[in-house]
Amino acid sequence: MPSILTYTLSITAAALFVSLPFLIPSNTQVPGIQVAFIGNSVMFTNDLPRFMEAISAHTIKQNSCLNPYSTISSSWFSGNGMYGKFTTADALIKRTIVTSNHIYDYGACSTIQLLEGSDERLAQNGDFDHQNDNPCLQDENYLYYALHYTLKRQWDFVVINDATRNPARSSTREAALYALEQLYVPYFLDSTTTIPVLISTFAYWNEEYRDMGGLVDIPTFTSLTHEGYREFAALLNQYLPTEQQARIAPVGIAFLLVWQDNIGMWRKLFHKDKVHLSPHGT
Repeated sequence: MPSILTYTLSITAAALFVSLPFLIPSNTQVPGIQVAFIGNSVMFTNDLPRFMEAISAHTIKQNSCLNPYSTISSSWFSGNGMYGKFTTADALIKRTIVTSNHIYDYGACSTIQLLEGSDERLAQNGDFDHQNDNPCLQDENYLYYALHYTLKRQWDFVVINDATRNPARSSTREAALYALEQLYVPYFLDSTTTIPVLISTFAYWNEEYRDMGGLVDIPTFTSLTHEGYREFAALLNQYLPTEQQARIAPVGIAFLLVWQDNIGMWRKLFHKDKVHLSPHGT
C-alpha cells in the first residue's frame, strides 16, 4: 500500500504534470513552455497557475484568466474575476515603470485577451459578467498594465476546466460541447500548434451547500465527470490534427484512488468547506 507521504504531493498539479511534457532540466537552453490557464476556483484556490510555474522551476511560463463563476460555456465572455483575490506577495508586480502604486498580477482581463492578445471590449469599459470582480475594470493602473504587457503569445498548452458538476450532467455538458465547438475549436485551429489540456476534475460530497442530485456517490460523480471530459476531448479531436489532439489531466481519477485507499488522506485534500481544495489537493 502506498505510504501517506505518497499522497502529500499536491495531487491536481501532479495529474497535470502527467499531461504536459515539460519535465526539462532548468539548466538547459530549451525555451520555457508557454501555458495558459482558463478556469475557476479549481485553479485559483491555492493559485494553481503560479504553483505549476514554481514546481516546474519556472520552465513553465504562464498567464491566466480565472473567474470563480466560470464554466466552459461562459469562460470565453465572462472575463477575469480575480480582483481582490490574488493579493499575495508572490503576485505583486515589480514593474515599477508601470505605476508607483502596488499592483498585483491578476492575469489577463479576459479569455479573449489571454488567447488573442487583445479584447476590444476593454476599450469600451467592458461588457463582462461580474464586472465588480474584474481587476481591469476596477483598477485603472492594472488596466494600463494589462493592455501594455499582456501581449499575444503562441501558447504551447491551454489548460481548461469546467464547473465541477457540469460535465457530469447532460444539459450543462451539452452547453460546454457547444462552446468548445463554436469558440475554442476555431482558436486551436488558427493557432496551428497549441494543445488543449482538459482538467477532469475531482468529486466531492457536500449536500449542505451543493445540489448533489444525480451524482449518487463519489465513484459515480467521478465516473460521470470523466465521461464528460472524454466527450469534450473527443469533440475537439474531431477537428484537431494529430499533433494538437486534446489531452485529459486525470485529476478526478487520482482523487478517487486516494478515496478508495485512504479516506482520511482524501478528506485532507479539501478545504473545510468540503468542496474547494486544500494545498494538498491543489
